[in-house]
Order: sequence, then C-alpha cells, then structure tokens
Amino acid sequence: MENYNSLSRIEIEHAITPADLKVAQIIPLAMLFGSVIFLAVTLFLNSNKPVSDYPIEYSKITQTLIYVVLVMAILIYSLIYFFPKIFLTADNLKNQLLNFNSPNRNSELAKALIGIDRQFLVVRNALFEGISLFSLVVIIIEITNSPFQVPDELWFLTIPVFIHGLYLTLNFPTKDRLVDRIAGEILSNLKS
Repeated sequence: MENYNSLSRIEIEHAITPADLKVAQIIPLAMLFGSVIFLAVTLFLNSNKPVSDYPIEYSKITQTLIYVVLVMAILIYSLIYFFPKIFLTADNLKNQLLNFNSPNRNSELAKALIGIDRQFLVVRNALFEGISLFSLVVIIIEITNSPFQVPDELWFLTIPVFIHGLYLTLNFPTKDRLVDRIAGEILSNLKS
C-alpha cells in the first residue's frame, strides 16, 4: 500500500507552475466562450426574422426537444454534483497512480495530482458546455423552422449558459483554489 501522507500542501503549491495555472484558467474560459459565441450567433439569427403579431406554436420537434433538454439538464447537473464523489474516490485515484514510482517522489506525485485535477476540470466544464450548447441548438432548430422570431418564453433555454458563467465566476481557478482543490479534495481522498 502506497503512503501519500508525506506530500504537503506547500509541495503542491510549489509544483503548480505558471503554465499549469494558465491551462487551468484557459480551459474553462474557452469552454464558456464557446457557449457565449454560440449564444450570440443564435441571437443574431433570431434578430434577422420578423416579429409575429400573433402567438406562435412551436414545431413538434422543438416541443419534444424542450422536454429532452429539461431531462438532460437534471441529469447533467446531478452528474456535475456527484462527479467528484465518483471520480475522486480513493480507489479510483490509487488506480490512476498505480504504476507511480519515482526517486523524486513528492515532486512527481504533486505533478501527477495536478494532472488528475486537470482531467477533472476538463470533464466538469465539458458537462457544463454540453448542456449549454444542446439548449442553444434547440433554439436554433426553432429559428430555422419558423418564419418569425422565436417567442420570448423559449429563451429560458439559455439558462445553462448563464449557469456555466456563474459557476466559472464563483470558482475561477486561482492558484489558491487549485491548491485547495488538489490538497482538499484529491489528496485528502487519496490519504483515506
């Protein structure tokens, strides 16, 4: 059984290079900006259509897809919440570090934990981006199927883009947050 108790928070902090921090910051920003750009395109496409003076019925495919988005949102946001509990279990972490053996053990272990954190960061942000983009695709389908602008009540499907932006705003990866996440979530689970 490997002993992970010798790795300290300070060693993790020293192992995080400016490049590691930049990558941890650029990945979620790029994924959010992808959704924001897609939202801007959606708004542009809708603005080029005339406004209807009477109520518009959604196409059957849009009606169905609205329910699919709602179910997917519940599943994905649940997965985002439970993902750390699944991905960051002691057994899962130890399996990822199974063949880890280095003469400069703590330094290399810290780098390996930074890599695990990066995988975690990418998957979590991909889940946020996935539901955001799917919701916007539903709006674009309605825009292409309708001769008029999409009714205001359909724009609730943009909420996932704003949730992703709010999450990133509240959890933007600074060096301290990165160290806290690695030492608090990953290393503490590994030590248990």
